[in-house]
Order: sequence, then structure tokens, then C-alpha cells
Amino acid sequence: MRILHIISQTPDFTGSGKYIREIMGQSGRAGHENFLLAGAPAGFRLPESLLHEDRCRYVRFDGKDLVWPVPGMSDVMPYPSTVFSSLCRADMSMYQKAFRGKIREALETFRPDLLHTHHLWVVSALARSLAPHIPMVTTCHGTCLRQHYLCPEVGRAITPDLAKIEKIIALSPDQKENIAAAIPADPARIDVISGGYDEACFFL
Repeated sequence: MRILHIISQTPDFTGSGKYIREIMGQSGRAGHENFLLAGAPAGFRLPESLLHEDRCRYVRFDGKDLVWPVPGMSDVMPYPSTVFSSLCRADMSMYQKAFRGKIREALETFRPDLLHTHHLWVVSALARSLAPHIPMVTTCHGTCLRQHYLCPEVGRAITPDLAKIEKIIALSPDQKENIAAAIPADPARIDVISGGYDEACFFL
């Protein structure tokens, strides 16, 4: 299976960043083909041991594709970042335009069988609208639900596309309820799969 993995922030340093790296590693070992699209600082590179550079596309921040630092799903990130609620309408338009172009490029280059996006937020909505014919699963890491509260105008605009996602992964039963209320999404499309761990690091 050809899987296009999409995350709007740096695929490292945070819980969702480590999660997507582990997902790609495990799916690669299972024989699937992976392609990554991510938001990242100007000089970021994924280790070649995880994914070859020609299988990666980035929206570059810090003066490249966009002038400001990467917007984080949390308002406090472990690297220089922009707060989503500080973006004006013009900034958000540029953000969406940059990701829309890279998503189209990844779709045309890789031709995936499946989209696996992270966070029920702007970039996942863009992916759903640009590739309505490709099955899509989105992992909710929780922080995106707070962005719906902090940026209600943005949340209302993207909700119709988020509601069309075929499968959503929640990390707990409580989060499942919160997702169904925020999107709103059909509860039958939301599965609870708790966070895993790396057996190479944590073992008895």
C-alpha cells in the first residue's frame, strides 16, 4: 500500500512528531510505501534511514515558503513557532495556499492509496477537499481540539471537510466524545486506539 503521511508541523520533537515517525517506520517494515508531507523549519531534514529525501515534501517556514516560524498545534512548542490564533486572515490564506500546493504535488508525484493525516485542523481539511476519492484516516492528538476553541472562525470554515474523513483515531473514549462534538463527526467513524510505545526503548 502507498501511504501519504501528512502533518502540518515538524515531524519530530513533539508527541505527534514522534508518533508519525514511528508510524512510518512500522509501516515501512510491514512492506508499505511511505511518502511524507510536513511543515518544517528551513533547515529540517528527516533521517535518510527513516525515509529517503525524494519521498519527502515540506512547506518551509522561517523565510522560505512562508516567512514566520512553523505554527504549532500547541501554543507553546519545543522549538520556535507561531501561535495559530495570532494569524490574520491574510496569513491564514498564505498558509493554506502553501500547503494546498504541496499536497497537490505529493498527490501527483506519489499517487497514494491512503492518506494518513495528523490533527483535525486546517491541513487535514485541505487534504480531504483536494483528494475526496482517496480513503483517509486522521489521528487526533488532542491539541487540535483546543485550536477549534481558540480559533472558532477557522474551525467553522473547515468543519464540513473534516466531517467527510472516513476514519478518525482518538486516543481515549473521552477524546472520542470531544471529537464528535467539535467536528461534528459520526461516532461510528471514530475508533479509540491508545498511544503505543517503542519496544526497542521500553522493555522489561
